[in-house]
Amino acid sequence: MRVVEHVPRNRGVVTTVLGAMALDGIRALMTIEGATTADVFEAFVESMLVPRLNPGDIVVMDNVGALWNKFKELLRSMAARTPRELDHAIAEAMALTTLEDIASWFKHCGYKI
Repeated sequence: MRVVEHVPRNRGVVTTVLGAMALDGIRALMTIEGATTADVFEAFVESMLVPRLNPGDIVVMDNVGALWNKFKELLRSMAARTPRELDHAIAEAMALTTLEDIASWFKHCGYKI
């Protein structure tokens, strides 16, 4: 018999990845344990993103689901089980994210590049 009840969305510790990409690659990346708060996002923008912006850059905020699907698959295949292993796996997965992946995301979002 089917049970209809509330199911928790997340199991265990949540790790959030904040990143910034451009056509020339990944510009900034930060991981935190837990959910993103306004203070965390502000710290990311001030300390990670702004120093890596070039004159004329345009910042677009999005939840980048199309690109992150490949990224999440790579992370799952690495089977990291500790925060340290996860940070290492995230760095490896980002290194495997190609310029073609990034360009495809921008095209998917309707940008003419």
